[in-house]
Amino acid sequence: MSVDFPTYVRQTRDDEAFINSIDKNWSGAIPATFIYDRQGTLVHKRIDALTFEHLARLVTPLLGR
Repeated sequence: MSVDFPTYVRQTRDDEAFINSIDKNWSGAIPATFIYDRQGTLVHKRIDALTFEHLARLVTPLLGR
């Protein structure tokens, strides 16, 4: 499966460094979704499964910014 949007692939072997680079308040639990606006500000965080429909509702308003 491929996606047509930017994604982050972990490059470090240090789990703690990876977790902190995403969100210092994140425990590292998965599934997890982090949505950032175009300025790089974290605008949504969900530590749980997320449906495509819910994801679309969160992302769509950001696309016009």
